[in-house]
Amino acid sequence: MELLIARGFKGKDGKTLDLDRKAGTNTIYALNAYKKSRKMTQNGICDAATWKDLIAI
Repeated sequence: MELLIARGFKGKDGKTLDLDRKAGTNTIYALNAYKKSRKMTQNGICDAATWKDLIAI
């Protein structure tokens, strides 16, 4: 979640994500927005490929 926040991705409500360690609606929305920006499948799953991409940039 911290990586999504650091890269400026926000929740469905347009607000900065809360650091609550929960994969709620806003977190999944931000994750899918990130994956879309990286031309990855938007499935709401932060798999190994997504983690690798998140920490690489």
